[in-house]
Amino acid sequence: MTQASLTKLCLLLHPSIGKTDIKTLFQDLNKIDWEGLVNLAGQYNLIPILYGRLKTLDILPFIPEPLTEHLRAAYLANATRNMLLLHEAGFIFTALKNAGIPAVGLKGLFLLENVYADIGMRQMSDLDIMLHKTHIPQALNALETLGYQPTTYFDIRNENVDIKHVPPLIKPEGPYYLELHWTILEENEPFTINTHGLWDRAMPAIIADVDTLALSPEDLVMHLCLHLTYQHHLKLGLRGLYDIALVIDHYEKQLNWEKLIQIGQEWGAARLTWLTLILVEEIFKGIIPPNVLDQMEPRDAQSWVLNTARLQLLAGMPSGTPITPDIVNLATEKGLLTRLKLILSRIFLPKTTLARIYNISPTSYRIYGCYFQRFWGLLRGYAPTIKRVFQADDKVFEDVKNEQTSQQLKTWMTNNQS
Repeated sequence: MTQASLTKLCLLLHPSIGKTDIKTLFQDLNKIDWEGLVNLAGQYNLIPILYGRLKTLDILPFIPEPLTEHLRAAYLANATRNMLLLHEAGFIFTALKNAGIPAVGLKGLFLLENVYADIGMRQMSDLDIMLHKTHIPQALNALETLGYQPTTYFDIRNENVDIKHVPPLIKPEGPYYLELHWTILEENEPFTINTHGLWDRAMPAIIADVDTLALSPEDLVMHLCLHLTYQHHLKLGLRGLYDIALVIDHYEKQLNWEKLIQIGQEWGAARLTWLTLILVEEIFKGIIPPNVLDQMEPRDAQSWVLNTARLQLLAGMPSGTPITPDIVNLATEKGLLTRLKLILSRIFLPKTTLARIYNISPTSYRIYGCYFQRFWGLLRGYAPTIKRVFQADDKVFEDVKNEQTSQQLKTWMTNNQS
């Protein structure tokens, strides 16, 4: 990837760029140039978005026909899938509404029809809906009439601080997952999400032709920042960043920046928000008012923070066996006893966690057999990497070093000092 190709791609995607601003810049590109741009878009899972933008900007006639067909096919396949998802969402929202359960459409479920130019542009893998936690049992009963069942063990009476939604629901004949959230981030994470505030600020919305609710523009931006930068370590790349840029552009006149800054501070996510938004501004220039970033900038915003974030953003999703924080600890610890304790801690998880993994009640005697399943599962998944750790393999330790840097960035983001 060259910087020139990245600049061109981001210019094509820029939400506020119009036809007259851009057509003359792209009409003379040759086939190799366009192949490079399309390949780069594919690397970041941006093909449907790129096609939609090229269509809007009236640039498709300048692109070689085989590339146009490739883009169109991906766009149409995505549009078809999204139409089916929205059709199913209509039944879900209607069932919840008939049961008197308020519901908030999250992420792509709201963005598809309310922020993106058309439903074929954004990829979406499942349906995310937020409910009041007290309504979860009632919602499960209502959705059972549509055929939905949790994919594994769940009991709302458990503490459940390590999850933010019911285990994915699915219908026996349906390929789509439904996630019923009661919050937008696990309660054991180092941020304090005020769910009452989310509901107080929620706004009316129409999703899949049903009157329902959506997050306020400020909460929507905050949720997308958390989702991209903290939960996915920026690995969603430009696709996740584009969601945020598009939302900011779409709600330009409604978005209250002072309120957004206040929410970030209340949640303890001020640093994370600043870091995400400065990346948005670097890639999609002119989206964020300069005084906003100046006001949000932490006192210790060192160069390594931005450099690390840029590298993670543009690296894309990792391939092969991931280097997890546990493997990092295993690689950096030298004592055999300490390493053994670490391995055992990943086998002997809380019973409720094992119950969700293996779909067994935590009160069943069979739960004890899950510890053996857990051991063999970890062995199959991570034995080659662990072996290379113990052999002090140079490549593994290079990956470990990169993950350590990522963890340092995560630690910096969760430091609530401004």
